[in-house]
Amino acid sequence: MITSRFVRALLQETSSELRKLRRDPAFVLPSFGFPLGFFVLFALVLPFAKGEIAQLAMIANYGAFGTLAAAMFAAGLPLAQERDTGVYALKRTTPLASSAYLGAKLIAATLFALGVAASVIALGALAMPVSVSFLEALGYFSACALGAASFAALGLLIGARFALNAAPVVINMVFMTLAFLGGLVLPMMMMPELMQAFGRALPSYYIGQLNRAALGAGSISGLELLLAVCVLAGVGILATWLTTRALRRANA
Repeated sequence: MITSRFVRALLQETSSELRKLRRDPAFVLPSFGFPLGFFVLFALVLPFAKGEIAQLAMIANYGAFGTLAAAMFAAGLPLAQERDTGVYALKRTTPLASSAYLGAKLIAATLFALGVAASVIALGALAMPVSVSFLEALGYFSACALGAASFAALGLLIGARFALNAAPVVINMVFMTLAFLGGLVLPMMMMPELMQAFGRALPSYYIGQLNRAALGAGSISGLELLLAVCVLAGVGILATWLTTRALRRANA
């Protein structure tokens, strides 16, 4: 049962998480610079984005790319650090519910990732001759929010299972694999057919598909939309459940 006390604790913990993320320039600058650098290279410098549809697809893909990376790192690294330094063990002795603790990390990581998504679409709108309506932008941010929450849960799972010295490597390996095979870095048509078939089963593919459809760079049927939402929500729910099990087992 959700009580006012739980909501206050969740909001306070979320605010604390956001402050910690914002005050770490060594984390913030790469989180924004990495996807923006990829976007500038592949969308603006190299001649891959020709025509408005291709340019909107680039914005959609690299918006998803930056969103998912930021969400995984913003959720997973703080949890791994707090486990290693004993902060998590200390918080377990307080009245703070574990659901509020993990929920705050998910919300903070999602909000931080949406800031990265905003930077990509803003740069694209300024540097490219494209137009994005309010409804298209709303669809883009809705898709990014769903993808961010799902991948933040994956980040939490890695943070719950790996120590701080290993968590960044594991997150980076998992994310880059999903991003490349899901068609967020290079168009899937450039991959062998077997890799394309495998990539279309990954959650990263669905966030790209939703983003492209939202910005008018692709089409999506009602069934495909439902499938994408179910896959991303399912990944997030499963990862969160596995995270709670891993934390309970580690502190049993």
